[in-house]
Amino acid sequence: MKLGELSKRFDLLIFDKAAHPWMLVECKAMEEKLDSRVLWQVLRYNMAIPIKYLVVTNGEECHAFIKTETDFADITALPTYSEE
Repeated sequence: MKLGELSKRFDLLIFDKAAHPWMLVECKAMEEKLDSRVLWQVLRYNMAIPIKYLVVTNGEECHAFIKTETDFADITALPTYSEE
């Protein structure tokens, strides 16, 4: 994907039943810390591909967010595909 002049790639993009982007998942190495740098990386992807859910994982930790009207809010459980 292109973000301005930069070429970027994400790990997983899940589409809803209407073939619209629904959830973006970024997978990091287990030794990589899930800090604000990683979160901002995923948020930049959302500028190019607006989605409802963002997920970041390193295999040990998993953080998920839902898009609100003005921001992203933490969620404690991933939605099922039928909840789209």
